[in-house]
Amino acid sequence: AMKGGPKCIFRGKEIPCFMGTSPKSSITSKLLAGMLAHMDELKIWERIPDGPRPFLLLDGHHSRMELPFLDYIHFGEHQWVICIGTPYGTHLWQVADSSKCNGCFYV
Repeated sequence: AMKGGPKCIFRGKEIPCFMGTSPKSSITSKLLAGMLAHMDELKIWERIPDGPRPFLLLDGHHSRMELPFLDYIHFGEHQWVICIGTPYGTHLWQVADSSKCNGCFYV
């Protein structure tokens, strides 16, 4: 694992950033699976058999439909609940794209 980058505190745990690369500098199914594995390895959420699973909302990019990501979220003790939006419709539902919200984020 690479060292460095920003960290945050969530539920009392220090969360280091995830860093990864791809040949075309774009998101890949393997990177997505790695990001979720990174969070699971940190045990951010308590995993109880038949209990609630972490939820992730994603746009409809084709990387969400490839095997490394799909295998990770569906099998093993690290299953996730994923909601995938309509392909090529991200501009219609991304919160950050809302003109009412842009520039209104407070720390």
